[in-house]
Amino acid sequence: MKRQAKIDIQRALEDDPSVYQYDEIYDSMKEDKQKKKTLAKADKTSKYAKNLIRNAAVRKLENDRHFERQCQKELEDEGDEFADKESFITSSYKNKLEELAVLEEEHKRMAAEEKKNDVTKKHDMTDFYRNILSQRTADVASVVAKEKKEKAE
Repeated sequence: MKRQAKIDIQRALEDDPSVYQYDEIYDSMKEDKQKKKTLAKADKTSKYAKNLIRNAAVRKLENDRHFERQCQKELEDEGDEFADKESFITSSYKNKLEELAVLEEEHKRMAAEEKKNDVTKKHDMTDFYRNILSQRTADVASVVAKEKKEKAE
């Protein structure tokens, strides 16, 4: 070997002692790639699964609500036929009825909001401008709050 090559090798070894350890570095690189692949496979979840599960739960609650209304209607049709009999209601059924009542309130609120925001019944642009104004004032307020916070620090 030439003298300059030996000097270059010596300098490289001084800078990094593992500069000529190809096999060990290559093996560790392969292991890192394998670990990343297995982590990627393990972390991979469906991006729509959460929405599907949530929508299924909402549909189930709506189905239950419909069934309860149907049962209530049948009870009203029976009238006083079973008025002298005892009725038993479990705590889980009470909880279910409360949950259905909350859902009913949510539906009423959403329907009222939808009726209020119905575009076909509006004849002018006042709501449009009110929305723009509220967004801009909210933006300005957030900027002012950030500036006050930065000054306080």
